[in-house]
Amino acid sequence: MSRVLRVGVVGCGNVTTRFHLPAYLQLPDRVRVVSLADVEPARIAEARAIPGLADASVQADWRDLVARPDVDIVDVATPPRLHAEVAEAAAAAGKHVLCEKPITTVPAEATRMIERCRAAGVTLGVWHNWAFYPEVLAAESIVASGEIGTPRLALVDYLGVPDIKGAGETTRAWRHDPMAAGGGVLIDMLHCLYITERMIGRDAQRVSAWVAGDADHPHVDATALCRLETDGPVALVNVGWGLGPGGVFIEGTEGAIEMRWQGGGTGPFVPLASMTVRRRDGGTREVDVEKRALPEIHVDAMRRLVEDFADAVLAGRDSRMTGADGLHALEVTLAAYASAALGRTVEVPLSPDDPVHRDGVAAIPRLAGPDWSPVRRQHLYATDPS
Repeated sequence: MSRVLRVGVVGCGNVTTRFHLPAYLQLPDRVRVVSLADVEPARIAEARAIPGLADASVQADWRDLVARPDVDIVDVATPPRLHAEVAEAAAAAGKHVLCEKPITTVPAEATRMIERCRAAGVTLGVWHNWAFYPEVLAAESIVASGEIGTPRLALVDYLGVPDIKGAGETTRAWRHDPMAAGGGVLIDMLHCLYITERMIGRDAQRVSAWVAGDADHPHVDATALCRLETDGPVALVNVGWGLGPGGVFIEGTEGAIEMRWQGGGTGPFVPLASMTVRRRDGGTREVDVEKRALPEIHVDAMRRLVEDFADAVLAGRDSRMTGADGLHALEVTLAAYASAALGRTVEVPLSPDDPVHRDGVAAIPRLAGPDWSPVRRQHLYATDPS
């Protein structure tokens, strides 16, 4: 295999044109975009101009891209409900797969994706690019160093997320469609869940949550307040499309980390204002960390992720952000939805016999929860909300 890996991107929405393609272009010694696929000519036209591709390099049917002999990696950047089909076809064709988040909308499908990629001998990675944000890497390093002692508590707020529409004429509202997106703001921003786990150094074992829609989002969650429990630290992760605050606070036995974004806003939509370590003895220090916002922070994090993924493919190792990581983040998200519907704590991983594992968010309205549940009262995630 060539040291420069050839990439075909399926889906030419905002995430591809604003972030994926610029990230690839920063790594000419690692990757080269050779093909694009999308059903909408306008999206193809905008995207192909970025790497300067010829007409013969673009396809309306993603299957034609997957079949190309000059593609080593298939970047799956479609709406989530299509991820599994594209990824499995790519694996069957011997292509490595780099899949947008969430890995898919149904845990059973994600499990199958992982198994089929493993059987085909190809690398499966997920775009968990927030793990490469400077402040997240800095927090991980501080916690791992023992500077704040053993983590006990994390308060993570991302309540000022803008509601960004899809780019295509046929897919502009997919984030408001529970079947297309797999949920609402929480699944759209599941970045907040996995970075919390990385910063406290533990994966969630139990999840409880409250969710609600609003007038602009009547069928999916516009606000999600979640508690992630481990046998050690606990984290409260709050996410919302709206005007709420952003901030991160991680308390340990010997100190704490505090992050604030400019104007009390929510990152990465505004730059980081400060990152401070506070010690139990009263001392403080400001952490020297890059303070970036969109689009630069995204492109740089994606560049780091692509660099790691390309190196993993060439070395025959797992990438830093694996399919298993994608499955876990999906199950934590769906466990939050199930908790909100049932009014109780839900354990992860989900059992393969659990209807939510089998069917994803489509199973949430069928759960036998209390009448006071906002999921039941607001008919959230229903295929027929009437």
